[in-house]
Amino acid sequence: MKNEVPRLVATRDACKLLGVTRSTLLRWEEQGKVHPRRLFGGHRRYWLHEIRDAIKTEKQEEAA
Repeated sequence: MKNEVPRLVATRDACKLLGVTRSTLLRWEEQGKVHPRRLFGGHRRYWLHEIRDAIKTEKQEEAA
């Protein structure tokens, strides 16, 4: 997907895509697994490509 435009998703959508709770997503942020962009007012938006990478990483860790 080389020509894919970087896309930001809301916290709720990121959690749904990953199948995790908000607290897990925030913990992953603290661990440096995902790097949200902060909007005015402090709202987080997560990069879709990082969400996809996190899904791959989690699947690999579960398989190991």
